[in-house]
Amino acid sequence: LGSKRLWTISSLALDACLGPRSRSEPSFARFWISFAGTAAIVVLNYWAPALPKRPKFVKLMQDLDFDKYYYSGPELRGALDDVQKSGSLFGFHPHGILCAGWAWNAIWSKKFADIAGTDVRFMIDKGLREDNVIFKIICDLHGGLDSLTKRNLLGALAAKTNVAFVPGGFQDATLAEFGVHRTAMKKRTGFIKYALQHGCRVHPCYSFGECETHYTSTALLNFRLWLNQFGIPAVVIF
Repeated sequence: LGSKRLWTISSLALDACLGPRSRSEPSFARFWISFAGTAAIVVLNYWAPALPKRPKFVKLMQDLDFDKYYYSGPELRGALDDVQKSGSLFGFHPHGILCAGWAWNAIWSKKFADIAGTDVRFMIDKGLREDNVIFKIICDLHGGLDSLTKRNLLGALAAKTNVAFVPGGFQDATLAEFGVHRTAMKKRTGFIKYALQHGCRVHPCYSFGECETHYTSTALLNFRLWLNQFGIPAVVIF
């Protein structure tokens, strides 16, 4: 089943054992309704089949232009004529807090799809892709969002399928500081080696303005970077 699923099932079983047994208790209905909802979410997240890709959903997100309500003019620029629809790896920097640049200039961008192809594999944190039921549904409907694992990355590069991801990951988010351009790359260069091994082009992509989307705290930075090693996103925003 996997350690996460076993832990989740064990937690639900413990909750069920500790729950109220008598209908006369004030919290009986509230507890068991909440428990049933949580159990349903767990089942949907871990055992329900993946939803089919919905191109109309992607088009709807593109047409709604949500980005323009929150950000000032996201725009894809650079050597766009040099982009090919196969055999390319796009590394987006920085992560920031919500990956606004990567989301609106790549994942949900019609312009990016037109120049890089509609079959680009956008790879994200495995925990976010597989353990967050709401985000999992969005990823399924998009059809191009995969878990960032070595197997998935090498498989896509070997097939010469375009890949896009944020190399800095959680460390990028932890380092985020308002008005300061920062990205974590010193220990994250392995993907360059993989691209060379498979004869793929590498496109560094930088989101200018990402550092101005949220105010953050840099307190206890080393401790929070240490937490990142365990897959914990230790960001502090206000």
